Amino acid sequence: NSTFILTAIGNPIPYTINYDDNTEDPTVSNLPAPTTDSTKATSATITTNTPLRTGYSFKSWCDTETTDSGTTCPGTSYDSGDTIDFIDQTAGSSSNIITLYATWTINTYSLTATFAGSGVESIKLCKVAGDCTGDDIIGTISTSGTSITNLPYNSTFYLYPTFTTNYGLDNWNKTSETGTLSCTATDTCSSEQNPTFTMGLGN
Repeated sequence: NSTFILTAIGNPIPYTINYDDNTEDPTVSNLPAPTTDSTKATSATITTNTPLRTGYSFKSWCDTETTDSGTTCPGTSYDSGDTIDFIDQTAGSSSNIITLYATWTINTYSLTATFAGSGVESIKLCKVAGDCTGDDIIGTISTSGTSITNLPYNSTFYLYPTFTTNYGLDNWNKTSETGTLSCTATDTCSSEQNPTFTMGLGN
């Protein structure tokens, strides 16, 4: 005839926030580790640690996976340290596990040239080799010191000098720390008038 009282003690269902680099780029580092918490909550704070990627700047976290190498967010964007409020600690709920996807902004660069000596009037930056005319010309650097801006990381262009009469080109010398001149490992092109230059690569 004894009476027993059983008391149920509820434990909040753990939730996990995963962080995805949203790219197959092997240069991504400092990706935040997943965080798991069993505290009863309906919201959580996104980590302030941000990932790093060569040639790109971290933009934001997205609650939807992208299909364009991580440069846009088709869903809702969140900054580091923001609060998300879609946690569901109901048993069996898929919202117990949340994945946030990194989005990125590609870095851009400017290309300038120093004209040593005389005879070179300008340098055209072109998309293709061969006949560098029309829409194939990205821009022109003149002896007056102009530069070509907003050139994306890892983009490659052909360099086409224009000359005054009876002049030619002795050599090219790369002085940029964030670009690669294609013709030699020593960054000097003594025999090639139209080398390629790749933005943001090299040291």
